[in-house]
Amino acid sequence: MKNEITEKSSSTSALIARINRKLAHQDQKLHKTRPCIGYNQLGDYYIKDYNRNFIVASNVDVVKLAHELKLTKASDVK
Repeated sequence: MKNEITEKSSSTSALIARINRKLAHQDQKLHKTRPCIGYNQLGDYYIKDYNRNFIVASNVDVVKLAHELKLTKASDVK
């Protein structure tokens, strides 16, 4: 069971890294919200644009975003 948790968090962090490499071309970055600051408004993940210092998207679903950015195959998304 410990391996399953490690694999899941590892694959999630790898997916976030791929998303951030893709978003970097637009000066944007995917962030994980800290539990005590703005969680109700931002959700688990949000995207920030560094040129405008503006939150572009909140309540981001990492898997769906990866699919929209064509970083995963259609069969990978559940």
